[in-house]
Amino acid sequence: MADFTAIADVSQTLVDLLTESLANLGTSVQLNDLQKAPPASNLLTLFLFQIREDGHSRNRPPEVRPAATGVTIKRPPLTIVVQYLLTPWATNHDDNQRILGQTMRTLHDNAIISGPALRGSLLAVQEPIHLALVPLTLEDQLRVWHSINQPYRLSLHYEARIIRIDSLISSTSAVAQSRSIAPADQELPQ
Repeated sequence: MADFTAIADVSQTLVDLLTESLANLGTSVQLNDLQKAPPASNLLTLFLFQIREDGHSRNRPPEVRPAATGVTIKRPPLTIVVQYLLTPWATNHDDNQRILGQTMRTLHDNAIISGPALRGSLLAVQEPIHLALVPLTLEDQLRVWHSINQPYRLSLHYEARIIRIDSLISSTSAVAQSRSIAPADQELPQ
């Protein structure tokens, strides 16, 4: 599992993938919190706007591994889903649509990112990132833009799942060395 840098590593993986893909359009890619609108240029911004725990993985059992004196019981990893707002900032409206089209094709063709395309702690553990276009209603899209005090712009919403962040909590427990079963009318030997 990845360490606490996993969220930043997912973002960097996406920036690197899209930077390579959009180079032929003369478009750069950057992480941006959109607190102020970037200057109009051939730019695609990735705004990480939501992180949530994956409900399907929440109740996984602890990991049990053999140890020298018994077993090590490790708390299951935190599994999260991250959502991004991808927005083009070209001066020409048609360029915005080209940037979005190329972005969608790239993320569709790389719906599962694995191997050397991963960055940071994700590369070390080789856990793939699964990408999906998230359909948001116009009302939900407007809420996102309103919450960051920016006028609405045509944008895409993608989620990356499942990112596992390793827990540091573990304990060691002894293993039973022997057991015996006796009929109910007899006492167990001491």
